[in-house]
Amino acid sequence: TSGSFLYNAALGWYVLQVTGSAAAVGLAFTMTGLPVLLLSPHAGVLTDRFGARAMLMASFAALSMVGVIQGIVALGGSPPYLAVLGLALLFGIGQTIGAPASVAIAQQRVRAQAVASARGWTVLALERCRLIGGVPRGVLVATTTTSLAFSLAAILFAFPVVVLLWVHTTTTHALDDRPSASLLGPLTEAFRYATSHPTLGVLIILAIAPGAIGLSYVYMLPVAAEELGLAAAGPGLPRAAAGVAQLVLLT
Repeated sequence: TSGSFLYNAALGWYVLQVTGSAAAVGLAFTMTGLPVLLLSPHAGVLTDRFGARAMLMASFAALSMVGVIQGIVALGGSPPYLAVLGLALLFGIGQTIGAPASVAIAQQRVRAQAVASARGWTVLALERCRLIGGVPRGVLVATTTTSLAFSLAAILFAFPVVVLLWVHTTTTHALDDRPSASLLGPLTEAFRYATSHPTLGVLIILAIAPGAIGLSYVYMLPVAAEELGLAAAGPGLPRAAAGVAQLVLLT
């Protein structure tokens, strides 16, 4: 969402301002990604039990609260680095609990024959947001304070909660009496399933490789901006330049 892109743009520059360390920036974004690795299977189970609408509302509400708290913390100066990492972890948890629901809600809102098309339009909207948002996101971070950027991200997260209040989906699954799974249980089960289906395992590797090797450059743009002497503009100019280039290439 636009809120996530804006939050990530502000977080990298804010951590660099507070710590002056490229490693600290990388660790902060590692904390946002850690819940995806450990909690995604559990988020899927919760979505089955409580429904996509409820999980999406919980996700966006949590992300909005983190944005508000982060904005207040940034306004107050330089907090302990552990507090920044804790908020980054909470942000990652908020994103993770809503990820399966963002896919499942399409199945609950459209006919079975139109699920693939609905999911395609969802992905298309996300990519348009990612590409077009590069310019305003970069300008915003470059021309305002990180506190204001975090606060605006919180507003963007709150908007979907209001929209979802009017969205009706199918009946959620009832809670059962099965014991809760361990933290690593769903992960090991998913690993065994992937290894028993080689094609799926290859697809997973292909999905992981770009993020591990190439996409991480986005998170280190604040460091690059600092080294290039763009401290006054922060990472906003590189992000804006990336957004302009993507728009030109797609035109």
